Amino acid sequence: RTIQGERVGVLVHCSDGWDRTPQLCTLAQLCVDPYYRTIQGLQVLIEKDWMAYGHKFSDRCAHSTSQPSEERSPIFLLWLDCVWQIMRQFPTVFEFNEDLLLALLDNLYSCRFGTFLSNCFLDREKHLNASTLSIWRWVEQNYARFLNPDYAEYSEGPVIPSVNPKNIKVWEGYFERFDLSQLPFAPGSNNPTVYYD
Repeated sequence: RTIQGERVGVLVHCSDGWDRTPQLCTLAQLCVDPYYRTIQGLQVLIEKDWMAYGHKFSDRCAHSTSQPSEERSPIFLLWLDCVWQIMRQFPTVFEFNEDLLLALLDNLYSCRFGTFLSNCFLDREKHLNASTLSIWRWVEQNYARFLNPDYAEYSEGPVIPSVNPKNIKVWEGYFERFDLSQLPFAPGSNNPTVYYD
């Protein structure tokens, strides 16, 4: 409220600026500026504050083929979970829906697109842009799939989500979308060992 109401600037500094900094800065921008709650705005936000500032996607997601990274950490997943929590509390102020968040996460780990494969902007520009596809082109081609039918442009100031633990929910669409009870198990077995033909 202070940022918006009194129009003050904010300086955010963490030890390296790769993890908590983009999480906090992008969440604040989502809450304050309705542009970032559009599909195009979300793309700009991710490209500007995550990719251009050097979030180490390759290390954090263990994309390395030589050996797993000791720096593996679900930083981007945590951020998208926070975005979903805000979307749940304010279901009409986001142009995009949960499917876009799920698509970003699925493709973060699938390596289908080059968007999230490198550790820095220079590596992405040098090695990936010419040889891989961008997830954003695919999002543009499937734009209607990611639109929130309840979206109503909101310009009455920032959205202030509740951080009361009672209002934080498990993101079932991500964490509970695969029903393990539907998987085939070994014949005659009551244990959860998955059986593959």
